[in-house]
Amino acid sequence: MDWYEAGVLVVVFSVSVVLLYFLGLLPMTVLLAIVLIDKVVLCQAKIQGHLGIELQTIPTLLSAIIYGPVVGFFFGFLVLTLMDFFTLVFAPPFEVEWIPGMPSYNSTVYGVIAIIAWALYPSLGLIEIVVICTIIKSLAFMLKDLVVKGMPNVVAGVINTLLNFVLMRGLIQVGFLSFLGL
Repeated sequence: MDWYEAGVLVVVFSVSVVLLYFLGLLPMTVLLAIVLIDKVVLCQAKIQGHLGIELQTIPTLLSAIIYGPVVGFFFGFLVLTLMDFFTLVFAPPFEVEWIPGMPSYNSTVYGVIAIIAWALYPSLGLIEIVVICTIIKSLAFMLKDLVVKGMPNVVAGVINTLLNFVLMRGLIQVGFLSFLGL
């Protein structure tokens, strides 16, 4: 990525932040920024997705809790899919498991866990919701790996669950979730 492309990204993202702020959707902007870090920074560092390291689950779950199940589903199902274009443009090379821009099995799983998070939120705490939804997501991904590759990646599921637990606990402790209105 050259300086011009980075500048365009910063300008587009800044205009989006201002627009979403005036529409009263600043929390959504923050959630999108976290996913953008996952799609660009973690991919540039070649660690996104390896051993269960990712920053997509928590923003997906929080989008459903803050804005409702429909927005949460579409955040997981479509927004994460569309954000793959940032990876293709700003963080190549990108290992393509699916046609970029097309919803996949993984995006469906993200959409479903968003709905589950919304359903669980009134009765469970955020940490419990993140752990339950991450376990469900990891089991679904392991099932896919078992069918497609013949061997599930159990280690990635365990690391991902622990990572999301630690991240959510940290977000709560620093008061980040109160900034989002939770």
